[in-house]
Amino acid sequence: MTAHGTVRRMTDGQKSDIIATITGVIPSDLSFDEAQTIIGAKGPFVAEIREVFKRRRIQSGLLELIGTIVIPATSMPFVVREKFVVGNAQAKISWLGENFTTWFLEKIEEPVVETTLRYAKLITSSVDGPILTELGDEKAETTLTQIFALIERQAKGEEGVLLTNGWANIFYIRDVNGELRAVRVGWGGGDWGVDAGSVEDPDGWGGGRRVFSRNS
Repeated sequence: MTAHGTVRRMTDGQKSDIIATITGVIPSDLSFDEAQTIIGAKGPFVAEIREVFKRRRIQSGLLELIGTIVIPATSMPFVVREKFVVGNAQAKISWLGENFTTWFLEKIEEPVVETTLRYAKLITSSVDGPILTELGDEKAETTLTQIFALIERQAKGEEGVLLTNGWANIFYIRDVNGELRAVRVGWGGGDWGVDAGSVEDPDGWGGGRRVFSRNS
């Protein structure tokens, strides 16, 4: 309002600047509900600010967060050779790649506590390096125990957090020698296939693939 009492309408450009300023100070790892406590008293554009926040990507825009899923705790060691078996009725695995069998089949994972994984859409084609940078070292690494739990839930190709359109579900897991590898899980021909590759592979991943990581 001016000194004479006349209301000055904000231009669209000014409004956009305010939205950008407010959302720019909200940490990207907050949930939408947490963000509301920050933006709730920020003026008349709260609804638009919320929409901007909902569209925000994890960090730089390479990954777009879709959601999270809880993986139950386990009480026994996870013996990869006993679970990742072609023809396994629990998970309907029909194919294991040579790299996967070489790098992972002799691995045994210790029991894990209940964990929450987050899954995100790869917005554009990328090699593993930028993906790992965006996820962060502490959150990027997952386990075969968690992969198997997810496959079991969608053993027949049911709808779920894993893509079942033939595109890759990407996980980053340490092999039997402690080397971080990219593990690909894909549905095709009525069964699951699992393979692994180097995180330095120059071929990379196509946009639209799904990337899994720890939520915390």
